[in-house]
Amino acid sequence: MKVTFNSQFVLLSVVMLTSAFLQAQSLSRFKELAEEAFKRGNYNEAADYYQKSWPKVTKDKGDIFKAGISYFEANRLTEAIQAFSITSEKKKYRKASFLYLAK
Repeated sequence: MKVTFNSQFVLLSVVMLTSAFLQAQSLSRFKELAEEAFKRGNYNEAADYYQKSWPKVTKDKGDIFKAGISYFEANRLTEAIQAFSITSEKKKYRKASFLYLAK
């Protein structure tokens, strides 16, 4: 069977789109798992999942703030400082972010 350039291009496009779709689903699932762990107070687990879903999390300052709390409680202070530095720019999270940064 002879495969033409066009059919190779179509096949490659389908593979790439499928891969991107699956990656987006994985990020969403990691974010869900992070939120569940956060609600249970399992901050170390939440921190791991927030780290894995970081590209998805960074679209929402509330998620970044929860990630910061998780990092702080898991004693991952460098990551906590990074998260709270981002959220301190938004008025809604400014005071709480600075309180965590001061600890």
